[in-house]
Amino acid sequence: MSVCKIFSNTITKSSSSLSFFPKCLNHTTKRHYSTTNDKVPLHEKKCIPCEGDIDPLDINEKIKLLKNLDKKWTMGNDNKSIFRVWRIPFPRAIKQLQYVMQIAEEEGHHPDVSITSYWNLKIEIFTHSINDLTENDFILASKIDGLQIPDAQPPTPKKSHPM
Repeated sequence: MSVCKIFSNTITKSSSSLSFFPKCLNHTTKRHYSTTNDKVPLHEKKCIPCEGDIDPLDINEKIKLLKNLDKKWTMGNDNKSIFRVWRIPFPRAIKQLQYVMQIAEEEGHHPDVSITSYWNLKIEIFTHSINDLTENDFILASKIDGLQIPDAQPPTPKKSHPM
């Protein structure tokens, strides 16, 4: 696969806002990532910009790449996303998300995040422009794994003493 060196800046309109994406002038058909270069670890790769001009990975490629991530990453029910949940208190989750944000900005690939019930940080990753998984998603997950975000145990409720 060749790497495009000529980019044209285009503005595309989505349902809710205007978005800026680089568009490759040399590709008019969909691209497909090859996972044949397994010698390069995912965390050493760089996400490649796309705006829907790429094919999703097939299920076998998804499973193969998922095995390269921490075992707590799970494929979504529709096999079109990967996610991981940490048990971490809200203040620490916010702090860790700052590091996730830095990686996402550097890669130009952004996860969906949520914090629920004070203790549950969930990061879900998929390529939004195709609503499915590409190698970019596994690259980002691998870099998030590099943060080594620790799980924590919620405090046990104190038992009230009878009077």
